[in-house]
Amino acid sequence: MVWFEVFIPAKDQSKTNVTLTIEAPNWIGALRSGLSNIGEGQDAMSNVMCDIKPDNSIHVTNPNTKRVFRLREVPAPSDTAPPAAAAPAPVQAAPPQAATEPMVPPIRAAPHVSPTAATVPSGTPRPAPTPTPKRKAPPPSREVQQFSDAPRPATREESPVKKTDPQIGRTDLGEVNIDDVIADVFDATQDLQMEATIDPKRVAEVCLDLAMQKVPAESGTFYTADINNNVLAFTAVRGPKADAILKKGLSVPVGQGIVGFCAQEGVCLVIDQMKHDQRYFSAIADAVGYQPDNTLCATCEADGRLYGAIQLINAKRGGFTAAEMEIVRYIGLTAAGMLSRAADQRAE
Repeated sequence: MVWFEVFIPAKDQSKTNVTLTIEAPNWIGALRSGLSNIGEGQDAMSNVMCDIKPDNSIHVTNPNTKRVFRLREVPAPSDTAPPAAAAPAPVQAAPPQAATEPMVPPIRAAPHVSPTAATVPSGTPRPAPTPTPKRKAPPPSREVQQFSDAPRPATREESPVKKTDPQIGRTDLGEVNIDDVIADVFDATQDLQMEATIDPKRVAEVCLDLAMQKVPAESGTFYTADINNNVLAFTAVRGPKADAILKKGLSVPVGQGIVGFCAQEGVCLVIDQMKHDQRYFSAIADAVGYQPDNTLCATCEADGRLYGAIQLINAKRGGFTAAEMEIVRYIGLTAAGMLSRAADQRAE
């Protein structure tokens, strides 16, 4: 657990900014706890753009609301003296009990005899029980933090909104208007969705190629979730080191690295300057000799269950935008629907 200072901007000029000091396992846990402490939901955290600053502070921009949350790790607050223990309450004598009637012992129930056992003659063979077909368990539902369980902040400060407040986060988010692109993705996946038997590998390849066509990037990976081993497996890979990655049979543990973090927390992220992010998992990049600069990650989820993730690396146009994040998120949701059907087919 780590202590964070969480700056939550006001929703509008009539409200106040709030700064909390709160303990959490990671920055998104601190932000979610902070939002629940001030009575806001967690919808603001589904798709965000994250910038790691040189001072290790994190600026989290919601492209839809244009709100920018700022977080930084801080030392644990100094412990305060515990409150004095309350004096023990005086022991009172128990009031006299009224006379009660003697207890009547319960009547023992007669042993239950199975009707079948009583009527079937000795030596008569019994019919064999009908075996119950075994179904493969679906991926587990994501655990959602309840607002009532959020830890209370150690400190809370409020400040009025000022026009002179310094600008933080991303100032140029572009227009998040992707209706035409979504329509193209819908049309491009119709044949795949109409196939009688869904092949997860083909889903991964088609959806990754679509993502890289709509969002130009140097490299990309479609991971499928291996729930039994709690890892993300490289199922489709594109880029200069694709063959090396596939030959090594690599995987990413859920919760480790940036894409593992997204899969665990159920968020879509755009991160610039990955090397500044403490979640950056360099083992795979080092293994194949490839150094990423920026990344876009989107999970593939259906009905709260994780089926995979899409990760694009090194945008070809300088950096990933909010609109591109929404496009890849939609592709991930489309893929999740097909992978869910594939899982049902395997269980039949």
